[in-house]
Amino acid sequence: MSKRFKSQDHFRYKRLGKRWRRPVGWQSKLRLKKGGSGMSVAVGYRSPVVSRGKVEDNIKEKKKEAEKKAEEKKIEKAEKKKAAEKKAAEGKEENVAEKTAETEVKTEQEKEE
Repeated sequence: MSKRFKSQDHFRYKRLGKRWRRPVGWQSKLRLKKGGSGMSVAVGYRSPVVSRGKVEDNIKEKKKEAEKKAEEKKIEKAEKKKAAEKKAAEGKEENVAEKTAETEVKTEQEKEE
């Protein structure tokens, strides 16, 4: 439910979780609304009509923004990968040219000997 309203003894038993469950025990201090025993769900805690549902709208907007950012990052990553592959291909061509030149020099040296 919310951070405010937790079921009685939620800290004692993990299976209760943090959801709200109405206290029904005949000795229950929470049911009797004794002070210091926790907050009980009541009508007066409802949010104003103007602000109801706003949090959900903000969450939806944030999810959309996060999805857009993720897509942009994906595109950037793909572009970087393509650029790296292109550089690697250019580097291979240069390396091939250098290696052929080196082998020619070695063969000439071997011929001289």
